[in-house]
Amino acid sequence: MKASQAKLSKLIGHSEKQFIVPIYQRSYKWTRSNITQYINDLEEIDLVVPDQTHFLNSIVYSKVNDNELASAIGNRLEKYHIIDGQQRLTTTTLYLIAIRNILQEKDDTKTADRINNQYIVNQYIDDIDESIRLKLASNDLEVFRKLVLNDKLNKENKKHLIYRNYNDFYKYIKKNEISIYELIEKFENRIDIIDTFLEPHDNPQKIFSSLNSTGKALKDSDLIKNFILMNLKDSEQVELYTRFWQEIERILNNDEDLLLTFLQHYLTMNLEYVISKGNTYASFEKYFNNKQKSTIYLTVKSILEDLLEFSKIYHRLFLEKRNFESSQYSLNHLNIESYYPLLLKVEKNNPDLTEKVANIIENYLVRRIIVGLPPGKTKNIFAKIIKNIKNIKSVSLDKDILNILKEDQGQGRYPTDTEFSESIFISQLYSNSQRGTKYILYKIEYYLNTQNRSMTIPYESLTIEHILPETDYKKLPKCWTDNFDMDNFDQYVHTLGNLTLITQGKNSSLGNECFDNKNNQYANDTFLLTKSLENNKDWTLDSLNDRAKYLMQIMLKIWK
Repeated sequence: MKASQAKLSKLIGHSEKQFIVPIYQRSYKWTRSNITQYINDLEEIDLVVPDQTHFLNSIVYSKVNDNELASAIGNRLEKYHIIDGQQRLTTTTLYLIAIRNILQEKDDTKTADRINNQYIVNQYIDDIDESIRLKLASNDLEVFRKLVLNDKLNKENKKHLIYRNYNDFYKYIKKNEISIYELIEKFENRIDIIDTFLEPHDNPQKIFSSLNSTGKALKDSDLIKNFILMNLKDSEQVELYTRFWQEIERILNNDEDLLLTFLQHYLTMNLEYVISKGNTYASFEKYFNNKQKSTIYLTVKSILEDLLEFSKIYHRLFLEKRNFESSQYSLNHLNIESYYPLLLKVEKNNPDLTEKVANIIENYLVRRIIVGLPPGKTKNIFAKIIKNIKNIKSVSLDKDILNILKEDQGQGRYPTDTEFSESIFISQLYSNSQRGTKYILYKIEYYLNTQNRSMTIPYESLTIEHILPETDYKKLPKCWTDNFDMDNFDQYVHTLGNLTLITQGKNSSLGNECFDNKNNQYANDTFLLTKSLENNKDWTLDSLNDRAKYLMQIMLKIWK
């Protein structure tokens, strides 16, 4: 590695250098706040003060393999991969393009041409794409190329972050009537960097990891993508990125957070212990190193093939919107992800038993919600199951999993029928888990409502109704305080017997109304659970407990 302090302008303005953002690097991400900071840093440079500079951090790069330089014109063009610093280089180039364009408007074509030919394009290279000094990855290339070449941009181009940041620079310079020549002076002589060139024996991946280990700029999913593709040839990078990684991103809705979550679950499944969000990259390194094949290409290809297959399973199980006909799909509404690694493994290796295993998982989670046991404890439980399963393809896999669940007698336990039944009457269900409450009530309704399994009212449009209102006890009308003293109110208002489902509009209109007024609305409701309340003439502690007993009997049939 060769590292030295240098002027940014000297690095960018080298006559025969082209910097290339590798395909595996994330797209351009700097936002308006970053541009504002960039401008503020430039404004703080006082040209009157000798040698006052701004340090723009490191630019780390390595030479493109000599075997891959065939496209360079007569090998005159030196091509370099940017390992770290693409956001800073891209932003600086946008800044220079804005300066060039304003100079052209001022009819100072001599200075505009100098800025363009020295820092934006290489005037001595005939091939247009080869002449652009900074070559971005595919997601950013079109808009950036048009800006560099002064081509016309369409409406979609102008929505791109690349254009918006260029435009912020342009408007800043125009609006503030800053001396454009002072801006040029600051760029050419007052911006310092650490110019870091990696030699052939250096490991760019390790250096990249160390540079980003303490920062927040890159997510672990970005680091993983860089890790698996960085040491491949350019042609191999393009092939594996487009065939596999890009497709994985598409399947996961091009959502960076979702991709990272998927990778956590995938690694938990394979490493058989819980992978935390902040430990995903380090865990992937360990996983990768245990999968080495004869060549780096074959290792990466094998892992990406597996990731692609599991991303499809992940999408099918956890992202596709389905109704409540099966536990493997309805479970998603609980918003508990601790079981994902286990179900992924079952669906891949023993798909005929996926639904049975999902039923066991649902029983386990619902019972814990009713009893009031924390869902967070289940992460380690499900990882333990993955580790302890002796034969994932066993015809009795569902029973094996149930047995493992019932071994734990502590916080991770599988509640018994007795504990489950007793808790239905006393558990502060609504306080413990509103999402779980809604799920349980909906599943009961789905079980009862055999004639309308499609449930025409969307799940998302439903809300939980407290029959005895949950308001401050002192504000309750006399019709309620006659039937419930304060102790009864505190003990039972959030229990299952006092809860039902209703549409959001109706819920807000019922408020603290007395039961007879509420009951007129309940009688006309489409939900059997809510409609059945019309059989009560009043709502008392006895009627609440009778309803809890009725619900308990149904729940023991559903979650047996």
